[in-house]
Parts: sequence; C-alpha cells; structure tokens
Amino acid sequence: MILTSAVVLAVALTVPALGQSTDWFGLASQANERSEHALKRAKNAKKKARKANRKAKKASQLSEQLQQDLAGTKIVSDQDPGTVNTASNTYVDLGGPAVNVNVPESGLIDVWAQIDVEDNNDGGGVALFEDGQLVPGQAPLCDPDVPTALLLWEGTGGGGPITIGTPSATIGAGNGCGTLGPPGPVQFERPPGTHTYELRYVDPCPCGSSQFSNRVVRVGPRL
Repeated sequence: MILTSAVVLAVALTVPALGQSTDWFGLASQANERSEHALKRAKNAKKKARKANRKAKKASQLSEQLQQDLAGTKIVSDQDPGTVNTASNTYVDLGGPAVNVNVPESGLIDVWAQIDVEDNNDGGGVALFEDGQLVPGQAPLCDPDVPTALLLWEGTGGGGPITIGTPSATIGAGNGCGTLGPPGPVQFERPPGTHTYELRYVDPCPCGSSQFSNRVVRVGPRL
C-alpha cells in the first residue's frame, strides 16, 4: 500500500513537469516561426527600400537633366556703353560685345541687338559674327556699299545718337535697316554646339568715320 501510494505520488509530480516542458517547446517553436516571418518582412522591406532608392535616383537624374535643359534656354547677354569708331568699309572687331552660347540640337537661336549710332557722322552698320565668321541670313542691301548687315543707319547730319535695334526692317526713306525702339528677336539656324557670337562694325560711307556706343547683344537658344 505504501509502495503504491509512492508511485502515484511520483507520477502526479512528474506529469506537471512534463506538461510544463512541453509548453516551453511550443513557445520556442512559435518564437522561431515569428522570427522567420520577421526576417522575411525585413528582406521585403529592404527590397522595397532599394526600389524606392533607385526610383529616387532616376527622379533626381531626370530633374538634373531638366534643369540643364532649362539652363540651356537662358538668354545670354553682353553690353558695352563705351564709344568705338571705325572708318573701315569692311566689318572689323571693335571689342564686342560678345557671348558664348551652347546652340541646342534644334539648331535655333534668337538674337537681339541694339546700338547707338552717331547721326552727325557717317552713321554705321553692325553684323552678327559666329566664331569670327559672318553669320548668313542677315538683312541684305541695307546700303549699296554694305551687302549684309544686322543693323545699319545712314548718317543724315542731323546730330546726336540714333538708337536702332533688331529686327532689321527698313527705316525711313533709305536711312538703313533696323527698328527705332526696343529690340525684338531675330531667329537664325546655326550648327549645334558652343559658339561665340559678337557684333562687328562697318562704316557704310567711306567719307569719314562711324561712331557706336551703348552696344548690346543677347542670344537665346531654342529647344
């Protein structure tokens, strides 16, 4: 009887211990599953983060390219208020103004120019040059002695400076070509790439000299 009671007591004490051990194994298994799920989620989050980073880089590159494209359309200007003179009947370099411009793939640029010409002298003419060469497509026959000009004024002896600008419409009765007022754009088709554009000067009447001041040139690329 005593032996039987001891066995029953031993079993009673052992069963809870075994049950408690089984619960710990179950908790460990659940924890392991949760850890695997967390690892998978972390991997997925990392993949999504990489995709988002790649998209952000592409967006940044597109933004930079857009900014470069927009920067390429900015109008570049130069001006010189000083006075220069010439008695040459062919175009000469009198120190600009000049601008460096990156002509886009379209090959199109808009050009604004304005000068003050002394009317009391011979008047004067200007033309647009690209990399030291006369740009074709400028106004022909502004003056019998000047086959090509961007702007030209025939001196009338009236005294004082005359302000003329682009475009090169006919001025008065044979007084030259240009616009009396704010300058407007003139479009040229030029080779894509970086070029230097400048104004050069001519005396349309080889009987004195031409005087220029307040010289301005602006060039804007067109996409």
